[in-house]
Amino acid sequence: MNWYITAIIKLKKQESASPYNALNEIKSLGKQNPLNPRETIINDVKIEVSVYDDHAIWLKSIESMYKRQGNGTIALRKIIDIANKNNVIIYLDPMPFGDMKSRDLVRWYMDNGFVRGKEDFVAGLIHLPPKN
Repeated sequence: MNWYITAIIKLKKQESASPYNALNEIKSLGKQNPLNPRETIINDVKIEVSVYDDHAIWLKSIESMYKRQGNGTIALRKIIDIANKNNVIIYLDPMPFGDMKSRDLVRWYMDNGFVRGKEDFVAGLIHLPPKN
């Protein structure tokens, strides 16, 4: 094995993602929703998140019980911080609740660092961890 291949292997090991660690840390921020055990409630915000693959988590839903008070943004930023710390990608497919418009929801996610997915994930949004 030459030095170039060894360096790449070491780099990949250092940059390895930990989606299960991220998921556990996110869930530890709140309590399990007694009405929907798949959801975690973080400061009056219901979230549903799961492991997507070895490098990513899937944010299935995020819904604030009290709209337009900033609780959803606070919860989302905590999720992003945890994902970044664990070198994990966040995938989601924005689905508005109630009277929220789809374009407003997409704008909210994009204001928080999400971009439109490419290639095999065209329909949704993606948040990539920062490059070191």
